[in-house]
Amino acid sequence: MPPKPTNHIRNIQIVLLILSLVFSAVMIWHYRADKAACVRETLDMARAKVGTSIGYAESRLAELERVGQELAREISEAKPDADALEAMVVATAEKHGFLNGICVAFRPFQAPGGRELYAPYYRKNRAGVFGMTYVDDVYNYADGSWEWFERPLEEGAVWHDPFYGKASGAFLVQYGVPVSIQNENDAVVGVNYSLADIREYMAASELDGAGYSAIITASGRFVYHPNDDLVTHTQTVFDIARATNNRNLLDASENAVKGKAGQVEYTSPVTGLEGWFLYRPLTVPGWAVLSVIDRHDAQLGKDDLKKHGMEVSFALITACCFFCMVVVKRYWVKTLLCSLGFVMGIGVTWYIVINTSAETGQIISSEMTLDKFKKKYDAECQQRHLSTPVYVPTGLFVQSIEYDGPNNVTMTGYVWQTYDTGSKIDKGLVFPEAVKTLLEETYRKTVNGKKVVGWYFEVTVRERFDNSKFPLDKVNLWIRMWHKNFYDNVVLVPDIASYQLSNPKSLAGIEADIVTEGKHIVSSFFSYRCNAYKTNFGVARGKPGRDVPELYYNIAMSRKFLDSFVAHLIPLIVVLSLLYIILLMSVLEKSLALNVLAACSGLFFVAIFDHIGLRESLSASGIVYLEYYYFVTYFVLLAVSINSYLYAYHGNLGLVGFQRNIYPRVFYWPLITGLLYAVTFAVYY
Repeated sequence: MPPKPTNHIRNIQIVLLILSLVFSAVMIWHYRADKAACVRETLDMARAKVGTSIGYAESRLAELERVGQELAREISEAKPDADALEAMVVATAEKHGFLNGICVAFRPFQAPGGRELYAPYYRKNRAGVFGMTYVDDVYNYADGSWEWFERPLEEGAVWHDPFYGKASGAFLVQYGVPVSIQNENDAVVGVNYSLADIREYMAASELDGAGYSAIITASGRFVYHPNDDLVTHTQTVFDIARATNNRNLLDASENAVKGKAGQVEYTSPVTGLEGWFLYRPLTVPGWAVLSVIDRHDAQLGKDDLKKHGMEVSFALITACCFFCMVVVKRYWVKTLLCSLGFVMGIGVTWYIVINTSAETGQIISSEMTLDKFKKKYDAECQQRHLSTPVYVPTGLFVQSIEYDGPNNVTMTGYVWQTYDTGSKIDKGLVFPEAVKTLLEETYRKTVNGKKVVGWYFEVTVRERFDNSKFPLDKVNLWIRMWHKNFYDNVVLVPDIASYQLSNPKSLAGIEADIVTEGKHIVSSFFSYRCNAYKTNFGVARGKPGRDVPELYYNIAMSRKFLDSFVAHLIPLIVVLSLLYIILLMSVLEKSLALNVLAACSGLFFVAIFDHIGLRESLSASGIVYLEYYYFVTYFVLLAVSINSYLYAYHGNLGLVGFQRNIYPRVFYWPLITGLLYAVTFAVYY
């Protein structure tokens, strides 16, 4: 057993222990404070963005309510005949162009002139042009089965759940007001508004990929949701909460429609991501806005928090080591505890790195962020006296990914573009980084007055991957796209409307059962990067060297750690364990020195061949993280061999001969795990 430390050394150890504990407390406090600040900043930002978009929606809904109340009062006071009534309806609709339509429906025999039924409806058609129709010519709205007519008469002024307007081809929300002319509640004034307008502004609350928002009615129906299917169907937020057994969602939704505001921990039934659920009421009674914020993007996705987390783990491990030195008496227990502490430090660092976001570039995840990009680029073109840019919506769907070596990736799928009917622009696109390209047109259709052209593509791109942090490296595959007429300032933009969800975590544009060969997909998203070229290609307008925004479709992936652990780390752990057994056996008989050298030589070849296979598979140009494990293994092989030789032929030499080679046996695992932890900290910090 090693000699006991002197009082002087022990006092130094106690001082170091106290300092390490204080350092740990400071680091933990600093980490918790920064983490709380990051969460607070994220939630405040979310509330601000949601408030901006909701403010617009609330102002529109409040104006809709005001228009309905004023028109009902004017009709009640004027008691107009049929012609005057229709003129009032037309004038009100024309004055407030944001409206979709206005209807005035009378009870049986209460209409001007004593008509049985009378319901003029001045509304927009699919082209957005107002025209007069009569509901009573289409169906008997007073037969007791039509909620839009019966509820205002029974309950007073009310907001109705969203419904689909066949004539306008859009989902509408309607506000109904009873009107008293000759008798009480002779008619109902209904003013409605297209939800498409709300959707455009609500896109801002998707928080640039970190979450999304929804608007619900008192019954739980969706007025807005980034997934249009939830708006078009009758499924409510309460149905979703019960179907997914999500009590937090149910409680929050119930509180929201009761007019309460707050936040709860939440797991999204759409994306499965953990985060926060923010809810607040709207000015419309019973209506509320619900926002989901992704916890991952708010916390571990921040680089400073990653560093603080690693600093906390370092401080705690340091304190653990000094605690073992001062408190623990048995050296083998000290060895075990210190080694376990270093191993835990490595594991914590791995966990932090694995949960760190790798998304880069100007992410476009909503119509609002796309509009901001367009406005910014329009201003730049005007400032540089360039032609007005032409934007071509472009979508992409990836069905397969195959690695053709360390740098080549082949991807297949479909890509489509939308053009205005009669557009003179050539149809097509270019993959400028492709080594091989196959582009076959598969369909050409007219949808909602637009020309949609789709192609099947098979493209092999050569990309440089940073393997320096293997096996915890992040891989960002991308497909870079130009329009065929890029020299005419034609810019590709993401076709956001073609995706059910555009949140990066929803994996928009990725086949559900895609095979990724040892990796799993973290997110997918469109982004822009500005690239400058020292040429104008002989035809493009403007001077060479100007920044050109180019559309990228990105697939962020992380490596399946278990595969690399089994393939490379387990063999090294076995080699190091066998070396320790050899070290223990070498003290039993000094004549075993040559056998130790032979065993170490054999283990060296096991490690070196595995090391060579690793470098060949990665084609790495520099040193990758996992190679340091091999370097430590080579050092240990050499150290055990030298130690065995010295112990066999120079047994009385200093530390080697003390108590039958006790120091190498005691410090073997703490030295190895400590070196590996130091390397891990240095590489990933």
